[in-house]
Formats: sequence, structure tokens, C-alpha cells
Amino acid sequence: MQNNSSSPLDKYLQYVANFQGMMNQLASSIEIVLDDILRKIGINPPKMLGEKISKFKENVPNLNKYNANLDELLLKLTSFNANWVLSKHGMPATGNLKDIAFFKDGIVYVFDNKKIEDIKHEFTFIQEALIEIHRKLTYDCGSH
Repeated sequence: MQNNSSSPLDKYLQYVANFQGMMNQLASSIEIVLDDILRKIGINPPKMLGEKISKFKENVPNLNKYNANLDELLLKLTSFNANWVLSKHGMPATGNLKDIAFFKDGIVYVFDNKKIEDIKHEFTFIQEALIEIHRKLTYDCGSH
């Protein structure tokens, strides 16, 4: 039987679950484009996002002509992956029930509203840069 008045803890845990879902969706979107970029440059994409980012990073010298902001892209990809890993493998921490927090490896990581907005903005930058690289690779591959 469902009680219509959720406790603050229930609301917090739903908030955390929604954030985790958003992070998973963003990570999947990044992976889809990264996988195709890796395939286009002749690499079978690894399973894990961090490994895909590493393979991408190893091939940056070959991709410089496709995007001017590759150093910034790599920093943002690495940062996003770290945040995603925390949201995926961290245990929700129930400190103030206002900000999302995860407990992992003995440390509490807080995701306040500003950090969440920063993640969304970084995701937009990442996707735009990856799509630009993908589009130019597709054009180059198709024009030979």
C-alpha cells in the first residue's frame, strides 16, 4: 500500500535515482559517438567508458585536424567519467538530504545544484565536440 506523503528520505533517494539515471543516459550518449569514432579510425571499441576515453586519447594526434579543442575535450571526458563512476558505484550518502552525495572509497562526494549544472554544460561541450569529429571523419571517409 502506497502512502501519498513521502518521507524526506524517500524524496532524497528518488532525487538520487533520477540523477543516476541522467548520468547513465549522458554516458550512453557519449559512448555511442565515441564507439563510432573509434571504429572509423580502425579501433574496436572497448567495453568500459574509461577505456574508450583512453583509446580516444591515444589517437588524439591523428584527430587534431578534426577539432581544435581536443585537450579541453579530453579533460572534460575524464572529469565526466569520474563523476559518472561516482554516481554509478558510490553509495548514496544521506547527510543533509538537500544535495546529492555519494560515499565511495571512504570519501563523501557532493553534487550540489551548481555541480549538476556544470556536468550538463560539460556534457553539451563533449557531445558537440565529439559530433564535430564524427561528422568530419564521416566526410573524410566518404570522400576517398
